[in-house]
Amino acid sequence: MNKNKNPYKFFSNYVLRTPLLSFDYYKKLTQDEYVSDEALKECFNDPLIKESCFLASPTLFFELEKWVKGELDTVKEDKVRLSFFKYLTRMCTRCTPFGLFAGCSLGSFGDHTSIRNSSPVQNKRHTRLDMNYLVALSQDISKKKQIREELMFFPNTSIYQTGDQIRYVEYYYINNIRQHHVVEVENSDYLQKIFAKAKVGANIQELTEVLIEEEISREVAEGFIEELLDSQLLISELEPSVSGPEFMSHILEVLKKLKNSNEEVKLLTDIGMRLKDLDKRLCNPPNTYISLSDKIKDNPTPFDIRFLFQTDLELRPEENKLSFSLMKSLKRGMVLMNKLTLQKTDDNLSKFKEAFLERYDEREMQLSKVLDVETGIGYIQGGVIGDFNPLVDDILLPQQDDFYRKTTIVHNKIHQILEEKLIHCEKTNGKKVVFTKNDFDDFPINWDDLPDTLSGMIRIVLEDNCEKILFAGMSGSSAANLLGRFCHGDKKINDYTQKIVDTEAEMNPEWKRRT
Repeated sequence: MNKNKNPYKFFSNYVLRTPLLSFDYYKKLTQDEYVSDEALKECFNDPLIKESCFLASPTLFFELEKWVKGELDTVKEDKVRLSFFKYLTRMCTRCTPFGLFAGCSLGSFGDHTSIRNSSPVQNKRHTRLDMNYLVALSQDISKKKQIREELMFFPNTSIYQTGDQIRYVEYYYINNIRQHHVVEVENSDYLQKIFAKAKVGANIQELTEVLIEEEISREVAEGFIEELLDSQLLISELEPSVSGPEFMSHILEVLKKLKNSNEEVKLLTDIGMRLKDLDKRLCNPPNTYISLSDKIKDNPTPFDIRFLFQTDLELRPEENKLSFSLMKSLKRGMVLMNKLTLQKTDDNLSKFKEAFLERYDEREMQLSKVLDVETGIGYIQGGVIGDFNPLVDDILLPQQDDFYRKTTIVHNKIHQILEEKLIHCEKTNGKKVVFTKNDFDDFPINWDDLPDTLSGMIRIVLEDNCEKILFAGMSGSSAANLLGRFCHGDKKINDYTQKIVDTEAEMNPEWKRRT
């Protein structure tokens, strides 16, 4: 087998990422020495840019409105003007998806490369409520007595036993930010019987009866079950899951099965319809969002409007194809990257593997027990096991410089070749360092330590009518990792990601046997 042969094959599609506005828009805006206030205000009055700014930062949007009306002092004007110009620059030059600033689209391969974006208003968008808000909302709903009595409850999925104790992860919110910590409680026969009953789901009445059968009074039994619910040892069917439908759809699905949730169902259904109405078009006036946020206030769960709406942009380009020849070049580039990548022997995962084998040998272990920093080995090795205290964890103490600390300089064959190229470039007054495949022909190559699928990001550059690839490499434990965020809003990307996952499952039939 040819050692330089790349064993990877490309899927039948790729994902294009581009900013909302073209670079020509930016060049026209900055064609003069200065960008005038009039030009910036004209940009802001564009309905699409106005909506994009509101979704990115409502605070800045409100300040921009004051600026347009001449209601800001000179110092604040300068700050607002600069911030707005930075946002415009991002909308024209950066393709990382963020609100309406940039988006994605599924493309295919062909005989030639042709990528032509359509007018920005032809793109499609998908809007949902912030996940942190929805989780807080679901918690508040589950605490309502008439709803709580109907809900099904299950054991906390993070529960694990250590000695005579039970540990699990509890979460709470501080300033709309989710915080987690490990809680330890004493194990008991009562707890185990309740967990057994709740394994397939049980309501409060059914769980209470488990304790009453143990000759515990109803009052004490009800109080104990309420304590388990409040401490999150038992979680309701309203809790979010890692996969599945969007969480708001899940909440509605659960509530519609209950008898006493008509008010909540009506409110959430109305909010959902308004979100769908927003997604029918681009260029929605910001007042539409403000009106919707006022409607959401009908529910007492607090929120910050800066983070309330999460929007993804689905691009609708006129043409979206990459050439097969470009992909062949990319595969050759992967060979070079493989040769230049040193095998990692001292990273966190390698150290974790060594610590696991030393502690547990080849035993199968519950991951939560292994990652416990007190009774297991934790993930990050080399720290002080068990030295965790929420009172001081966020205190950073400055380290004193060690002026006599030894410094190790690594110099290998790759550095030698690079050094020779740089010296040659300096002597010949060159402006470029050019590498050829012959420079690294003798380097070893190894494909055995790589995952089944990989993902990478490239940029295509036209230089003197020559198509070139800006390629930083490929990485990730799966090609599906980067795409998961966009599956809920784009069916094509969702189907493509599922195809990647199915391919990996076919390559690893033992996964099914384990599950």
